[in-house]
Amino acid sequence: MTLQSRLMARCQKGYEQPVSAICQRWTALMGAHAFDDAPETAFADRVMDRVEAGDLSGDAQRHILGDLLSLSAWCGFEISADIHRRVGLGLRRILYEDVRQHGLVQPEPQRPKIHSLFAGQFLAPQHSPTRGMVDYSLALLADPEVERLDIYHIGVPHPVIMDYMRQKLGPAGDRVVLVPVETLGQIVGTVAARGPSIVHFWCEHAMMPQLSFLATFAPTVMFVCADAPPYQYADVYWFFRDTAYIEAAWAKKGVPDAFIANYIACPNGPNTSERRAQAPRSKADLGLTPDDVVLATVGNRLAIEMDQAFIAGLEPVLRSHPQAVWLIVGSLPDNIVDACRRVLGRQFAHIPYEKKLHALLGACDVFINPFRAGGGDSAAMAMANGAIVLTRGDFGDVAGLTPSVHHAQDADAYFAKLVELIENPALRDQWRVVQTDHADRMSDQAAFTQSLRHMSDLACARYRQRFGRPIEMLFDAPLVQSPDSQALSGKALSA
Repeated sequence: MTLQSRLMARCQKGYEQPVSAICQRWTALMGAHAFDDAPETAFADRVMDRVEAGDLSGDAQRHILGDLLSLSAWCGFEISADIHRRVGLGLRRILYEDVRQHGLVQPEPQRPKIHSLFAGQFLAPQHSPTRGMVDYSLALLADPEVERLDIYHIGVPHPVIMDYMRQKLGPAGDRVVLVPVETLGQIVGTVAARGPSIVHFWCEHAMMPQLSFLATFAPTVMFVCADAPPYQYADVYWFFRDTAYIEAAWAKKGVPDAFIANYIACPNGPNTSERRAQAPRSKADLGLTPDDVVLATVGNRLAIEMDQAFIAGLEPVLRSHPQAVWLIVGSLPDNIVDACRRVLGRQFAHIPYEKKLHALLGACDVFINPFRAGGGDSAAMAMANGAIVLTRGDFGDVAGLTPSVHHAQDADAYFAKLVELIENPALRDQWRVVQTDHADRMSDQAAFTQSLRHMSDLACARYRQRFGRPIEMLFDAPLVQSPDSQALSGKALSA
């Protein structure tokens, strides 16, 4: 079975094009039959063995590592804790050598009034990272000490995005400069030329080399999510999860202790009024009765994210509660949709895509989150529109966004709680009050502005502490004092 046929057979619907591009790149680098004899359970290990063989360029290795992470999301290949460790070690080794060869100059420590925000490619207002980028910008600009915000992006923004940004940013947009960038050299040179700044990474790909390059000469603040460990250094990492959870999860995946120490839990984040529908839909709009209990599952990769444990546990709950209706929003293979309709009948509904998801969630009772790492934005949108969220608490983003008292610590507890919620409308009302209050606190944008200021101050303080120290500390490499060792100082960081 060739690499192309193997990956396309596992590909989540809608991701065929990027998976095909990976196939072409890997075939060119490693051959079409490089993984023919690798069993499914050992596919990621075989990829890492190939990368670690040492006969590929550093740039090729970095691309393969990034591709592997993408395939885990698009094709369902498991990335174990050991694979995460190996990816981090490999990437830091590659980038350390790259940084050593560049002449980067670190400015003297100060508290810049210019902020730089890296946000990748702008797609659409419905795209949660794009929408979050605008809200993140608004929160930064609400701080009067931020004199200018440079937003670095890929490609030419669509006019719809530009109109959306102008509308949302309003007068604060006068302090925003959009900076298109493509190559690493352009990114590093442009940031350095535009003056000292505090650099923020929002939903930036974990493999992007600018994360490490910019950290060598600027304080950095990095948003992390989906239980993904950071492979590159930042002065501050932040998410909503508590520190103890992150410490344990990252240590298991081989994140250096110095990186783990830089994580802080942030009680709020970027939020937009677009999450709350002005005209929510009703159960009648869906052809249902007021007595039906609508259980919503939402996602772009549900064919992969809904594992057997989730489906096997949900089926008997539905069978024993005829008033429960499972509504899936997101692309699914036809055979899965047909099977669900045949088995569940009126208790199953499928909407492949819903542009006004926030309005649809207003007709739902419980957002039942699959046993997955992501799903945070959909869960936050559900709470904003009156649907309570049920999730596992032992992993995943959604647990960081919901009250801990509502978490289920394993699959059995999850389905036991679901049965209680279906059978007890009063319990659903109690949960709704708690979750609405929790969501309101998390979406307090004035509080988020203060959190960003605190994280920026902390990043600057840590930057001052590491000023003049060898660059090895940014890559968790041994601090070998030799003629080749590069110091983080006002001198050029080149050999």
